[in-house]
Amino acid sequence: MADRHNWRVGISLAVVGIVGAWLGSAVQHFLSLEREQRNAFENRQNAAYVAFLSAFEKYRVGRQERDSARAEELLREYELEAGTAGRRIAVFGDRQVVQAMANWYRAYEPGEVPECDQRSNTELALWVGMRGALLGGDQAVSTDDLAAITTACRPAVGQ
Repeated sequence: MADRHNWRVGISLAVVGIVGAWLGSAVQHFLSLEREQRNAFENRQNAAYVAFLSAFEKYRVGRQERDSARAEELLREYELEAGTAGRRIAVFGDRQVVQAMANWYRAYEPGEVPECDQRSNTELALWVGMRGALLGGDQAVSTDDLAAITTACRPAVGQ
């Protein structure tokens, strides 16, 4: 009887070891995938920030440039590059960055902002959907902030 008991203990320990190794490798694989996804997202976020900062430098230099043709060229480059970077920030950016950027755009283009037309409202819904899918509720921003960055219009009340 003692031999049968030792045999069962041995098999049980072997099964526990195999199951433990299998579960450990599954958990490690899951954690590695999660970290890779987080790194890829952070890389996209950082690339968007750097692209905007690079474009912003053209804005700053263009405003100080004495040669009007060169200033116009720099400001045109800024508009193109900042628009692309701003849309990436609208999707990937941290909530505080999006809010600060929206406030900057509002100060940058003072005056009455036009109400969004149907096409702009559709685009805005796209930005809201992409941001929600990628970042979730804790990083939610107002549609007014997203509109300031992505569409340069004011969403209709209740949007």
